Amino acid sequence: MLYIPVVRTGELSCFHQELWSAISCAAQEIMPYYEPEIWVPHITLAEHDIEAEKLSRLMARLFTRELHWKITIDNLALIQDTGTQQVLGSQVYFQQP
Repeated sequence: MLYIPVVRTGELSCFHQELWSAISCAAQEIMPYYEPEIWVPHITLAEHDIEAEKLSRLMARLFTRELHWKITIDNLALIQDTGTQQVLGSQVYFQQP
């Protein structure tokens, strides 16, 4: 997997912990890397079939860029793994203040 890590702020960690506490008991087969102690917030760029040549070009391009983005989180999505693909199960949008 190729990803860009997101700064894990206290507010984001607290939100994740509350979400985990509220829904983990109803989930099945949760991957351990979602547990609050080891969860890494990130933006996935590529997953699975990454060709070595394309990966090296992408890494070289990303290496020269400064990625200081501010991202507004305005929704929460549940992605389900069917075994052959990942599909959007449901999505909830947050209300704007």
